[in-house]
Amino acid sequence: MVALAALAALVLLAVSTDPARGGWVASPDVAGGLVVGSAVACLLASLFLLWKGWRGALAEIALTGLAFGVLSVLTGVYGAALIARAEPLAGFTMAVAVPIGAVGLLPVMGPRSRRPWLRHLGHRWRAWVVLGLVLIPVVVGALVGAQDLGLLPDASGWTQRALVAVNVLAVAALVARQARLHLVGRGAVTGVALVALAWLGVAMVVGLTAPTWSPAWWAAHGVQAASVLVAVGAGLVLALRNRTLAATIAPLIAGDPIGALELGLRPEIHAFVAALDRKDQITRDHVVRVSALALRVGERAGLAPRRLRALGLGALLHDVGKLVIPSDILTKPGKLTAEEYSVIKGHPARGAALLACDPELAAVAPLVRGHHERHDGHGYPDGLAGDEIPLEVAIISVVDAWDAMTNDRQYRAGRSGDRARAVLEEGAGTQWDPGAVELVLAELDRPSLRRGLEEVGRRASAPGLICPEALPAGWGELEVGAGSLEG
Repeated sequence: MVALAALAALVLLAVSTDPARGGWVASPDVAGGLVVGSAVACLLASLFLLWKGWRGALAEIALTGLAFGVLSVLTGVYGAALIARAEPLAGFTMAVAVPIGAVGLLPVMGPRSRRPWLRHLGHRWRAWVVLGLVLIPVVVGALVGAQDLGLLPDASGWTQRALVAVNVLAVAALVARQARLHLVGRGAVTGVALVALAWLGVAMVVGLTAPTWSPAWWAAHGVQAASVLVAVGAGLVLALRNRTLAATIAPLIAGDPIGALELGLRPEIHAFVAALDRKDQITRDHVVRVSALALRVGERAGLAPRRLRALGLGALLHDVGKLVIPSDILTKPGKLTAEEYSVIKGHPARGAALLACDPELAAVAPLVRGHHERHDGHGYPDGLAGDEIPLEVAIISVVDAWDAMTNDRQYRAGRSGDRARAVLEEGAGTQWDPGAVELVLAELDRPSLRRGLEEVGRRASAPGLICPEALPAGWGELEVGAGSLEG
């Protein structure tokens, strides 16, 4: 609400058409000095990100540093142009700063893009960084030279409208992508980034259209600086709270819903995964991998952000019912007896019951309950078939089987990818939904460099069990957040 109020205030200020009169308010020296000062601060933060990314081979971080560095340098040129009273240079530089800076992020989309030239850039991001560093002074020199030769267009009339349109399109694309990430993750970091981008977009338009020295002009400049500092500052704050820069910032600028989901996970979810880790590390690692791959498949299927979030949570918690399975059955190295297998088959319903008391998790409980249903209706616990099984459940079921087959279990070694693929193809239409199998296999054919929720549950607190009444009769309290597990 505070962010929306700030945006509304800025828009209202934008209707003011009377420039402020007199004193320092109309001073190019003061305005230029403030702009240059904020640009230097942003440039130092950008160079820090660039250095961390280059040193740690973190492409997303280095490219973010490059993009913010370009934006900071061009903002500094704009401030210097204000001081020098070079109005064409000031107006044109302000208008092109965001679009040119955004070009620095192109290789971020490369490794998972279907476009060959983008994949080429993504795998050669270091060369892109070096090229960007070389071209920054060239671009600045070209802008200054064009100013001296009188070649820069006056930022008014159709030129102004064209530059405003370019900025609106660039920022709108970034805001739309960030809104999608926030709907998937619902975390504070993605929310802050969304607000910062919205601020930047509105401020850029106001700054390009408001009369110079008007209240709206000053407000736009202040909000532009604040948006960049907020975006960078949010990442740095989390980095100081024992999060790596890669885990903190990469999802925000790589458009990665996997990282966005991790950033927004509630303590209770971390605690469930931590409890699985203590119960059986193989199960914990399995659910983490299943969630990451299921999210990638959900993206391929074009699921809306809310459905994508539910898919990720459902996949991450699909085996939470195994918390109430006795350990001697869950980790048995040999073949299960019929009675033991019957106990194991109860884990989908148990897992759904453990989530039913929480409003958000209750919405994904059906995904947990249904992940062992079969397309032909011979699954459990409800015997659903065909279209009765939602796409999210069908995806989790296929990914669950793939990961189980290709990784070691207590009772057998993992199979080869080719053999697991053959099993999925053979079972398409009977055990698994054919469309879900096709989506999963297609995603497995595409190399992915994404991180996969590796830190979930590693530093979990102990909020307690969400639905204690779901425990089997005779059980004591199930310690979800800390300590040992009964059974």
